[in-house]
Parts: sequence; C-alpha cells; structure tokens
Amino acid sequence: MTHDEAPPRPIYRPDAGHVVAMRWLALMLGGIVVFSMLPAVRVAGLNLETAPGWARAAVLIAALQALVLLWMLAVPDFSSVWVVMLVFAGVAAVYALATSMALAAPPGKPLPLQLGEVRRTAGTWCGAVLALNALGTYLAGRLSTRWQQAAENWHR
Repeated sequence: MTHDEAPPRPIYRPDAGHVVAMRWLALMLGGIVVFSMLPAVRVAGLNLETAPGWARAAVLIAALQALVLLWMLAVPDFSSVWVVMLVFAGVAAVYALATSMALAAPPGKPLPLQLGEVRRTAGTWCGAVLALNALGTYLAGRLSTRWQQAAENWHR
C-alpha cells in the first residue's frame, strides 16, 4: 500500500440492537398478518377453491406479507425493513378501499369479491386490519429511518 491509498474500510455489519428490533418488528407484523386472515380461514378452512373471493384475496395478501417478512429476516438491513414498510402501506391502502366500499356502498348494490355476503362485518374487520397495517407501516418506517441514520453515521 502506497502513501496515496486510503486504508480499506471495515465491512459494515448491522448493529445487533437494530437486528433485535427488526426481529421484534417481524414478530409483531406477523401477528398482524395472522389477525388479518382469521376470518378468511374461519370461512374457507383450508379449501380456498370453494372460498368466497374476499377470503382468497385476504389469504393471498397475507401470504405476500409473510413472504416479505421472511425475506426481511433473512436480509437484516434498513433497506429490507423499508421494503416491508412499503408492502404494509400498500396493503393498508387495499384495506382502506375495501373499508370504504363496505361502508359507503348502497345496500342493494353488489360488492366485488363477494363482500356483499359479509357486508355488515366487512367494514369493521377491514377497518381494523387497515389500522393495524397502518401502525405496522409506521413502525417499520421508523425503524428503517433510524437504522439508516445510524448506518450513515457509521460510514463517516
């Protein structure tokens, strides 16, 4: 190494405290995912072929969220937590649409995904899932931002 070359920088390793916080976040978000699909599992059981469209959609969305959570655990970094935040924000938007359709649609108007069959409870359930996904979005965004700031400070 000559005098003009800078010494190599050490490899960045995620802070153990952030990794622990990410695991707790994954556990909490996993609980939200399970909660969001409970009515679908109750109605459909394990047979999605005969399940109403809303139950299939709920299970599909929950499976996507679970896969992203597993990926986040496999790749502990602020960017993977950021992606989880984006996914949960998108799911919150979907449930916001479902909540508004269930609450604002006229009683005689059919709803997509066979939501008309569960119109009375769909608004409340979708609203609860919306609120939990919004909370998960906030927590993931907060952890990701703090982790990114700590990583930037480490590089200085």
